Amino acid sequence: MNPLIIKLGGVLLDSEEALERLFSALVNYRESHQRPLVIVHGGGCVVDELMKGLNLPVKKKNGLRVTPADQIDIITGALAGTANKTLLAWAKKHQIAAVGLFLGDGDSVKVTQLDEELGHVGLAQPGSPKLINSLLENGYLPVVSSIGVTDEGQLMNVNADQAATGAGGNAGRGSDFALRRQRHSRRQRATHCRNDRRESRTTD
Repeated sequence: MNPLIIKLGGVLLDSEEALERLFSALVNYRESHQRPLVIVHGGGCVVDELMKGLNLPVKKKNGLRVTPADQIDIITGALAGTANKTLLAWAKKHQIAAVGLFLGDGDSVKVTQLDEELGHVGLAQPGSPKLINSLLENGYLPVVSSIGVTDEGQLMNVNADQAATGAGGNAGRGSDFALRRQRHSRRQRATHCRNDRRESRTTD
């Protein structure tokens, strides 16, 4: 059976309440349905807060983040690191066996550069289904960040909606998509991000 692809908006990562509801719903779904799940996520707020903390400018063109060569490692760390591992931690809390991936793992999603003016921003296309299908067959929940890699070995930041489409395309034509966003005002988002920074300072 082809999986249900769940695309998570980055704002959801700001809210523990939203994450609790999400993973409780995932537990209930997995108990009552035989259909496997794949999560694909972005993490714009995580990136924005990190860039702000480093005093780096955030530039966008046509709604897409401009990602220069000297920032792709930072963005990769935020999305494939902090955001991805936050979701894995919540999965662990709810006794879900999850595996963190990026688009390039197992060549699951092919990525090419979208536009030179955008820098390290990628266009996603379906790749090999072998790795994700193997994980699903063994009962794992793949949690895939929207970072990819080109055939030349260049890391690319990929729009999460398109990353989800690429991941769904390699899983089969029967794959369906679900979009999960938690809406906050700008003030609420800023509060969540500030709280996250305070917690980080406390635990470091």
